[in-house]
Amino acid sequence: MPPPMHTTAYIALGGNLGDRRHNLNEALRLLGQQPGVTVVRHSTYHETDPVGGPAGQGKYLNAAAELHTSLSADELLHVLLGVEQALGRVRHERDGPRTLDLDLLLYGTEVRADAILTLPHPRMEERLFVLQPLTEIAADMVHPTTGLSVRQLLERLDRRGQLAGLRAVVTGASSGIGQAIALRLAAAGADVIVHGRRSRAALEAVARDIAARGVRASVLQADLADPEQCRSLVGSAWDLWNGVDIWINNAGADTLTGAASQWSFETKLSQLLAVDV
Repeated sequence: MPPPMHTTAYIALGGNLGDRRHNLNEALRLLGQQPGVTVVRHSTYHETDPVGGPAGQGKYLNAAAELHTSLSADELLHVLLGVEQALGRVRHERDGPRTLDLDLLLYGTEVRADAILTLPHPRMEERLFVLQPLTEIAADMVHPTTGLSVRQLLERLDRRGQLAGLRAVVTGASSGIGQAIALRLAAAGADVIVHGRRSRAALEAVARDIAARGVRASVLQADLADPEQCRSLVGSAWDLWNGVDIWINNAGADTLTGAASQWSFETKLSQLLAVDV
């Protein structure tokens, strides 16, 4: 009788709470005990700084593993979630500290995006902590949507810089210091939303310079002296790329030049409080 058909899948493992090495070891052991799942090999463990999420998190320990499975992608996802739960995973906040995270990166060459699962895993090609361990065990595996090998994805990410894949917002970025900050973030690999109050043409020029560096760029306008526009700016920035990793409040009221230089002290103070604070 021929052996049952199997699919090759790749997963990422990580965690930054408790005994991190023990948790990864246990995850691999428990996965190997699941019917229809064989752990073929796994990478070494990589210690990395947290990306996104709340400030003050501890360092993560990350790895990647190759699985052979007779399960469907949905069934395998259910197994991964069960192992997470068995090892104490509790979901309190997005990208928050965790004992264990098991992400299904690739399931054969399947491509899908629905309410249950997205394959390949979204943004895996933008995460060093995913690509570095995955390259150890699957350097020549081709990403089904980019057409690039895992090794090529890692090389591309290395060229982009340390902020690759992070989503940034810079207020007051149409010129001056804000523009310089936005361009520097882009040079380091971040995707950047540039904000300004008046000149959309100036903002779009900055966005073109950002996009020329090989990252995403977008423009949002809002008057920061208006609380409702502030709230709208935050919501729009968050929704645009499904989250924000870096927010730089650079915008400030100009009370020193032009007509503003003739304002009374009270008027200047009121404008500074409204915009800067």
